[in-house]
Amino acid sequence: MEIWEQLKGFFQHQTLNVELWRIALALAIILFSFAAKKLLINAMAKSLLHLAKKTKTELDEMLVEAIRPPLGGLTVLAGFFFASVIIRFPTEPVNVYKLVNGLLRTFAIVIVSWALYRSIQVAVHMLENITSKTESELDDQLVPFVEKFLKVVVIVLGFVLVVREWGYDINGLLAGLGLGGLAFALAAKDTLANLFGSIMIITDRPFVLGDWIKTPNTEGTVEEIGFRSTKVRTFANSLVSVPNSIIANSTIENWSRMFKRRIYFKLGVTYSSSVAQVQETVERIKDILRKHDGIRQDFWLVNFSDFNDSSLDIMVYCFTKTTAWAEFLEVQEDVKLKIMAKIKEIGVGVAFPTRSVYMENNEPEELKRLDEKALSLLRARQNQEPPPETTSTLGSGAGV
Repeated sequence: MEIWEQLKGFFQHQTLNVELWRIALALAIILFSFAAKKLLINAMAKSLLHLAKKTKTELDEMLVEAIRPPLGGLTVLAGFFFASVIIRFPTEPVNVYKLVNGLLRTFAIVIVSWALYRSIQVAVHMLENITSKTESELDDQLVPFVEKFLKVVVIVLGFVLVVREWGYDINGLLAGLGLGGLAFALAAKDTLANLFGSIMIITDRPFVLGDWIKTPNTEGTVEEIGFRSTKVRTFANSLVSVPNSIIANSTIENWSRMFKRRIYFKLGVTYSSSVAQVQETVERIKDILRKHDGIRQDFWLVNFSDFNDSSLDIMVYCFTKTTAWAEFLEVQEDVKLKIMAKIKEIGVGVAFPTRSVYMENNEPEELKRLDEKALSLLRARQNQEPPPETTSTLGSGAGV
C-alpha cells in the first residue's frame, strides 16, 4: 500500500501544469499507435482487398493499395489526437492547446491530400481504359495532361487549406499574388508560351505519340508531349527535348502520315542512242513498273524529258506500296537493277558527264612560216644535221 501511495503521489505531481500520469498515458497511447499501425493497416487492407477481389474491376484493388500508406499516417495521427485530449494542454500563459490542435489539423490535411494525390493514379488508369477503346488518339494524349492537372489542383488545395488553418487571410494572399502577377507573367512568359504551344499541339494534332517527324531542329520518333516540351527520340538514340513554343511554330514533316512513298529519278542515256532505242528504253521501264509487286499502279510516269548537256534524260516517277524506309529502299533498288539489266539488252549505255573541245587555227601566214622554220631547225638539231643555208642581210666581203 505504501508503494501504491508513493506511486500515486508521484504521478499526481505536475509538470508544466500537467499531471505526470496524463503524460505517461499519452506516451503509452502514442507508442501503441506506432505499434498497432502496421497490424491495423495490414488487417484493414486485407479485408478491403478480399472485398475488392469479388468485383470484376481492378480499380478498387488499386485504390486500396494507393491509400494504404496514408491510412497508416492517420492511425498515428489518431494516437497523437487522443494523447492531446488526455494531456489537456494549458491555455495560459501560452495557448499550447491551440498550437497542438493546429498542428494536428495541419497533419490531417497533409495526409488527406497525400491520399488524394496517390488516388489520382487510379483515376488515370480508369481514363486510360476508356480512351483505349475509342478510335480517336486525341483523348489518349489528354490523359497525361489530366493527370498533371489533378495533381497540381490537389497540391494547391492542400496548401490553401493549411494556410487558412493557421489564420491567414487567403483573399489577402491572393491579392498579394495579383500585385506580383505582372512580374511573374513577364518572368514566366517562356513557360506560358510553351504551355499554349502544348495546347496547340493537342488541338491541331500535327503528330501523336510514336510518330516519325522532322522539324528544322530535329528528326525522330515522338516519345512524350509535355506541358513544357516535346521529347523526340532521334535515330542516333539520343533524346531531344524541343520547347513546345518552338515546335508549334515550326514546319513539321510527319513521315508517319504517308500512305505511299515516292521514287523519282532521271535516267541519262548516251547521245549515241537512236530514237528507236530511247523509245524502247521507255517502254521497257514502263513494263518493269507495270509488273512490279512493290509499285502502286494507280499513278506512275515514264517519259523522255530532257536534252541534257551530256545525256538524253528519261524521267521515272512512281510510288511504292510500303512506307517503311527499309522496305522502300529494297523496292527502289530492285527497280533500278532491273532497269540496268533491260537497257543493257538493247545496247543502250548510261551516260556520264563528257565535254568535247574544238580548236580553230587562225594564225597569219608569216607566223606559220616562222613556225615552220623553227620546226626545221629543231629537227636538224635533233638529227645533228647542219641547218639550212640562210642569206645574210649584211652582205659579203671581197673575194681573194
